[in-house]
Amino acid sequence: MCQFLRMSRVLVVTLGTAGFGASCAAAGSGVDTIGGSSGRASIDGSAGGGRAGGGYAPTSGAGAGNGSSNSGGSVSGDVNGSSSGSTSTGASQSSAGSSGTPSSGSGSSASAIGGGPRGRDPTMLPTAKGPCPMMSNLNGTNATFAGQAATVWSGDPAKGPGPLLIYWFATGSNSMEPTWAIQMPQIQRIVAAGGAVVAQVKTTSMGSNTGDYVWYTGDAAIADEVVACGIQTQKINQRQIWTAGYSAGALQSVYMWYARSGYIAGAISYSGGDIGINKVALQDPSNLPVALASHGAAGQDVIVVDFNAGSHTWEKNNPTAFIVDCDDGGNHLSTGPRTAMAPQAIQMLFDHPFGMKPEPYASGLPSAWPMTCVPPPVPANH
Repeated sequence: MCQFLRMSRVLVVTLGTAGFGASCAAAGSGVDTIGGSSGRASIDGSAGGGRAGGGYAPTSGAGAGNGSSNSGGSVSGDVNGSSSGSTSTGASQSSAGSSGTPSSGSGSSASAIGGGPRGRDPTMLPTAKGPCPMMSNLNGTNATFAGQAATVWSGDPAKGPGPLLIYWFATGSNSMEPTWAIQMPQIQRIVAAGGAVVAQVKTTSMGSNTGDYVWYTGDAAIADEVVACGIQTQKINQRQIWTAGYSAGALQSVYMWYARSGYIAGAISYSGGDIGINKVALQDPSNLPVALASHGAAGQDVIVVDFNAGSHTWEKNNPTAFIVDCDDGGNHLSTGPRTAMAPQAIQMLFDHPFGMKPEPYASGLPSAWPMTCVPPPVPANH
């Protein structure tokens, strides 16, 4: 993290496809090397392997053993109704355009594309404040929303409605970070469904800092414009609007989990959590978005603050939310095992459209999840 909370110690982070290294320079003390690089191996050493026994009891974290399935036990496929698990899926969209007033939602009885999880309509969809750019069929190229550039990967709206993932990058990184943090297979899945992945190029620096002066509360206004334009021109699935990020970006993602719970259906936090300054009141208290809190070990996943503790604070402050906790035991720069959870996390977001009831994973996590991940309530010793 760089200039975290304006402390005198400066961390310069360089990110790459195989992880990132960092150096930390303090005035008058030379340069200290912190961390190193990490590969793309999954947590248990297999290619995304998880538990073969179909999950484990939420209260105990006891598993049925390790397996190698990447998709076993999932309850849904994509929004087009194709299936990667036992049930085809999708979530309906009540309107192709943006709404001028908050929606009251249509309840869980609404029809679903593909007959899968349905959820309900978001309650607080934004409207576009300016002209919307053409944002379809883009491959990591920039579009401008409310005067701010954002990098976009998107599909054909005719294949949708697909999900929208709003991504926030880490300190020292850039808007291409989703290619290794979410990874291209997951991006391609979203794009193939007619959806989009959008990452702002830089902050507006408006409002309050959410962690280390990389992202600000005012950046949510740009996210609002992306959502409104996504509905208007990309015809996104209003019930599958997600947010994700790493480190500083994860802190912003958790801020969005709170501040935009009126439309966010799910969130991914890689080494983030709740550190106090990124916590606000829930925009819609009736919706607690599903989430992944993927982090390293206590005392190891640390740059000024302990992101293990921040992740647990987020979970404990919201005991009725379904936040899956994954502790890979690494330090803050262990990007490989942390982002190896992307396939499971994206599947979980597909399985949980906005306001989804009952909880699809109530009987335990699908078998693709590794034993280092536990559903709520998170054990005190995890």
